[in-house]
Amino acid sequence: MPKLDNKGRVTIPRSDEIEFVLDGRSFRVRRRVEGSPFAAYRGYLRELEGQDPDELVNQMRGAVNP
Repeated sequence: MPKLDNKGRVTIPRSDEIEFVLDGRSFRVRRRVEGSPFAAYRGYLRELEGQDPDELVNQMRGAVNP
């Protein structure tokens, strides 16, 4: 958590990543929060849960099981 000292300076912990965001004619500083690039795909294949992966690959490739 950034802290303000008695001289008006801000101390930001090394573990925090920040970014400068243009806000009209000035900049704001905010903590950088990265989302997972995979978050949009969570649950996408839920209807395939429990099926054999090899069988799914064969179906995608158009193979027919004997």
